[in-house]
Amino acid sequence: MKEMDEVHKQKYFEDYLSNLSDSSKQNYLYYYNKFGGLSELNSDNVTSFIKEHHNSVARAFIKNLLEYCKTYSSEIKQNYGESFFDGLNSVYLPKIISKKNLSPVEKTITVPELDIVLFNLPKEYRAITKVTYYTGLRSREIRNIVAGDFNFDIWKQFPDGSGRLIVRAEIAKRNKARPVFVIPEMMKEIFDYVERNDLEKEDLLFPHLNSENEARKWRHHLRKVSLLKLGRGVSPHCLRHSFATNLIKKGFSIDKVSLLLGHADLSTTQLYTHLSIQDIQEEYERLINQP
Repeated sequence: MKEMDEVHKQKYFEDYLSNLSDSSKQNYLYYYNKFGGLSELNSDNVTSFIKEHHNSVARAFIKNLLEYCKTYSSEIKQNYGESFFDGLNSVYLPKIISKKNLSPVEKTITVPELDIVLFNLPKEYRAITKVTYYTGLRSREIRNIVAGDFNFDIWKQFPDGSGRLIVRAEIAKRNKARPVFVIPEMMKEIFDYVERNDLEKEDLLFPHLNSENEARKWRHHLRKVSLLKLGRGVSPHCLRHSFATNLIKKGFSIDKVSLLLGHADLSTTQLYTHLSIQDIQEEYERLINQP
């Protein structure tokens, strides 16, 4: 049966996807292999699959797979028999909760929650997750920073102070370079990481995550672990949200946070003041309701 699945993937499913973008094709074929092929296509497996991956791309893959079955029904019946389609009528696609429907607090994680996620993440994803949380870099930026982007030479003279990272124009959104400050504890961890891995100034900090395929694995493990341990999915952008929210809570002005995040419009940064206001409101309501 597995051999038949491989034939169908190459001969039919890829043909079915031919009009899609290269990125969509890669994503759907990636999930095809994760799902296990047509022999796994039943209601229980679809529900488990969507629950495990819990993102709109995985759901879209299943939807396309079902449509594909209808399009190539005659070829599929030849290999799987008439009864194959009996079970498809019971397949239900669970809805994915949109990030827009999450409360502002659910879009961020606290330091204790970060520690839980880090403890349970595969080792190769811990450093990039932690550095993203404490710098607020975009996914593309964090994957393309090099050791020389940090001011280690100056910081080593004053190790009790914060360090600095320059997000180069060629990796920044809208090609606009910007500074990002790094707390002393995080700067020391990054410095030790660079030393331990013998990185030169021009070396990528996370070379093993530079490809889109490896970045997808990072996002998958981050979401999977956070769903299991926190009860909600965390993405790299959620880490960026958390960084900004923490700064606003500590009293940073919107224009300064906007600079650190690389926002072109202050209205984008104002989102994080709403997050902090909600925290204050929840605390206020908790206190006034005490006996």
